[in-house]
Amino acid sequence: MRGVQSPGDGREVVAVSTRSVSNTARDRTRQKGAICFEFERDGEEVRTKVHRDRQLDKIEQIERDNREFGDPLPALDIPGAGEKREDCGDAIPALFCECCADIHDRGRTCYQPSCPRCWPAWDYRRATPVAAKLQGYIGYQHAIGDAGREMKGHHVVFNFRPEGEGVRFDSSDSLERGIETVKEMAHMVNIDTGFLIYHPYRIKVEYRGDVVDHESGEGDMTWADLIGEDDWKEYVVHEPHFHVLAPSPFVQGGELTKEIQEVTGVNIERITKPDSNVSMYDLEDFAAVAAYSLSHAGVRETENGDSEVVARFFGELHNFEATEAIEMAADREVRDAAPRVLGKAFPARSCKMETTERWSESIEVTRWKRLAPVSAAFREAGRFGTASESYEEEEGTAEAEIEEEATCGAQLVSMADAPEYLNNSEWVEMVGRDAARALVQTYNEADWIGEVMAPP
Repeated sequence: MRGVQSPGDGREVVAVSTRSVSNTARDRTRQKGAICFEFERDGEEVRTKVHRDRQLDKIEQIERDNREFGDPLPALDIPGAGEKREDCGDAIPALFCECCADIHDRGRTCYQPSCPRCWPAWDYRRATPVAAKLQGYIGYQHAIGDAGREMKGHHVVFNFRPEGEGVRFDSSDSLERGIETVKEMAHMVNIDTGFLIYHPYRIKVEYRGDVVDHESGEGDMTWADLIGEDDWKEYVVHEPHFHVLAPSPFVQGGELTKEIQEVTGVNIERITKPDSNVSMYDLEDFAAVAAYSLSHAGVRETENGDSEVVARFFGELHNFEATEAIEMAADREVRDAAPRVLGKAFPARSCKMETTERWSESIEVTRWKRLAPVSAAFREAGRFGTASESYEEEEGTAEAEIEEEATCGAQLVSMADAPEYLNNSEWVEMVGRDAARALVQTYNEADWIGEVMAPP
C-alpha cells in the first residue's frame, strides 16, 4: 500500500509498504540505520530513505536537507582489464594422474579476475560453487517440507538510474550502500537469500547482442567479445545495476515493483527465458547464468594488492554447503556452458599418458582333428583323399593374450593433493613405487606448495 505520511517536522514522506510479503526471517533481523540516496528524475533531485528495520518495512522519499550526496556507484574495471603477472603461464607440474601417477604440466594460474590471461579460470572456479549452492539449497528445501516444494531459481536485476540521470549516496562507500540497498529491496520482493553481483556497465545498445537466451540490443556483441580487449570502454556505457541469483517460491512484482521504482528510481526486473515465465530452471541454467554474470562484474583492488569482484552471497546461502555430488555436477555444467557464455573452453582434466593394456580372454577356436594316419605310399603319390575322409572339425576355446594401445584417460588431480594419495599404501602399490617416488620428488620441488614428504 502506498500513501502520504506526516512525520511532524514539515517533511512530506511518500511510503511504500511491503507487509503483504511475510517471512519470519525478517522479523528476526535486528534494527539497523536507514540508507539514503538521491537520484535525478525529469531534472529534479529526489531523495530516498530505505529503512533496514524490518519492523518498519518501508521505503520513503524525503525532502532535501544540508547533507551532501556526492558519491555515485563506481565505474570499476571488468575482469581481464588489469595486468598479467610475470609468472602467469609459466609451466609448472600442477597435476598428476590418480590412476598411473603420471605428472602433467600446466601454465601457472594466478586466479585473479583482473588478469587478462587467468580471468577465465577465476570465473570457472567462482561460478561452480554458486551453481552448486543454488541447486543444493533448492533440493534441501524440497526435502525438508511442503514449504520448499515450490522453491524455484530466479534471476533478478536491480537497475539504478543511469549515470546521466545520476544516483548518489550519503556515504563515502557508495558501493556498500548500494549492496545494502539491493538486499533490502530484495527482501521486499520475497528474496531472502541469494548471490549478488555488481555490474558497472552495459554494452551500448547499438552493439549489444543476445545474451544468455534473451534479446537485449540491436547488435551482435557480447561480453565474451570485449573482455581482455584494450578498447572495451569504447563499447560500453556506465549504467550501474546488480544481478541477484536467488532461490525463492516467487518474486513479487506488479504494483509493488512499480511503486518501488516511483519512490527510489530503481527498476526491478526478473529475467525469464524467451516465451516463458521461467527464469532459471535447473543446474544447467544456474551454471550458465552464474558464469556469464561474473564475467563482467566490477573488479576492485584489495588491501594486499590482489583483485576481487564485487559479488557475494547473502542470507542462508552464505553458509550453505552443497554435497560433493552436486559440486561435481556443477563443475561439468560450468565447463559445458563456458564456450557459449565466456568464449572459453575448459576441457575435463584427464590423463593423456599413452599406455599398453594387456589382458587374457577366452576365444572360440576351430581345430581340425585327423581321423587316421595317411600312409607313406599315399603321401608319395600325393593322394591324401578329401579332408572329410581324413579330418573332422572340432569346436573349442583357448586363452589368448591381448594387447591394445590406449590413452589412460583417468582424472587428473591437483599436486597439492599428492600427500593424500601417497599416504595410501594400496594406491602406491597400484601405481608402482618408481612412479610414487617420482611424484614425491616433484611434490617436494614444488616450492609453491611447501610441504616436504618422505619417499614411500
